[in-house]
Amino acid sequence: TGKFSNIEHKYHVDPRVLGRGHHGSVRECIDRAKCQRFAVKSMCKSDPAVIPAGLAREIRLLQEMKHVSIVQLVDVFEDAEYVHLVTDLCEGGELFDKIV
Repeated sequence: TGKFSNIEHKYHVDPRVLGRGHHGSVRECIDRAKCQRFAVKSMCKSDPAVIPAGLAREIRLLQEMKHVSIVQLVDVFEDAEYVHLVTDLCEGGELFDKIV
């Protein structure tokens, strides 16, 4: 993102991990001002699997996607170690488990 900011200033991030993927982990967070629940995907920038150009592309695509059936990107934060993507919180379990 090029600009460092502390996600904890705007959101309370729950330490419990909801899920893990190839590029990071997902936790619940709550907007401190609005008391709204969201998900936050945190990716370690030093992880060799995290490619900066790919991450920038993911952020750009999520910013452009505006559809009721697609998770919306709400916020982006970057600190010295991580990039955090705040999105809509989807509940109900793993999509893969529903498909198979």
